[in-house]
Amino acid sequence: MRFGMRVIPNVGYEPKSTSAAVGTNVGNAQKADFAKSATCVAVLDKAVKLLRKNLLYGHRPMVCFFLRQKGVTVVGVCALCKKKRQLKRSHILPQGLYKKTGRSVVPHESNLTTLDFEKDKSFTTSRQHKEHLLCSDCEDLLNRGGENYSIPLLYDESGFGLRDKLNGLNFYKASRGQRIWHESTAREVLDINKIKHFVAGILWKHSVCGIDEIKSNCKHPLGNKFEVRFQDFLLGKEGFPDEALIRVYVDKNAERYPITSFPTRVRISECGRATWVHSFFMPGVRVRTLVGGATKNARQRDPSDIVFYEWTSEGTECLDGVIQQVTSLASN
Repeated sequence: MRFGMRVIPNVGYEPKSTSAAVGTNVGNAQKADFAKSATCVAVLDKAVKLLRKNLLYGHRPMVCFFLRQKGVTVVGVCALCKKKRQLKRSHILPQGLYKKTGRSVVPHESNLTTLDFEKDKSFTTSRQHKEHLLCSDCEDLLNRGGENYSIPLLYDESGFGLRDKLNGLNFYKASRGQRIWHESTAREVLDINKIKHFVAGILWKHSVCGIDEIKSNCKHPLGNKFEVRFQDFLLGKEGFPDEALIRVYVDKNAERYPITSFPTRVRISECGRATWVHSFFMPGVRVRTLVGGATKNARQRDPSDIVFYEWTSEGTECLDGVIQQVTSLASN
């Protein structure tokens, strides 16, 4: 078994999405250009009407593929800029993360091992979750804003740029010997604004997309309030939300078991106040973002939006469980 993998809560077809609709400017003359017969036109007309009404459910990917083959573009309101545009099939997790995960092993893998926790099985697939979500301008904004900079810093078999850069800096040592790099220190070698934009983009896309199967039974993990605040930050309208705090855990044992996962969330109580923690894995890194009132107490001690921690995946309960499960499922 290859150890380049991604972990998702459940695997299946993409359900309906309210963020996309087929444009109304597809006339009969245009259809005739790519339709080979009257039967094909009739099928296409029906598919367009169903897709507009969001009645396709589990068959949506197949119909969208059919429409793309016939030259029909999907037009709708972009989830980020809120303008009516032609929509791209946006990756919910950046496409570069799939490639990075595949390059974390030798030989490189394009088909990754996927865990389906609900069905207790593992399988190899090249599938990448996508949805008609963003226009091309907003796709480019997320790429330039943080993805193109941050993904190359993650671990693969050629090295681990993020860890190497932090190791050359002065650090604060916690009581357990853990090294910590605050935002002001990390800025010496890292473009912190792009890393924050990268993390915020992953959490926001995951929250607003219509693919329920990757959301652990929660339709809007960030909640409406923070979806808007993260959206404004991504667009450059506001700074990073003051009720959010990013903690990046940099693995000393990144070579052990590189994993990429969709975000999950858990509610905790910190300093007597409730807050949500949104966590996900990338090769060599675990990201935990606190969202809610309790972050104000943390910011009183340290005003950083983002803090980097030395960490080891060895002995981490959630990762050890994943490793045991994938080993067990693969042997069955």
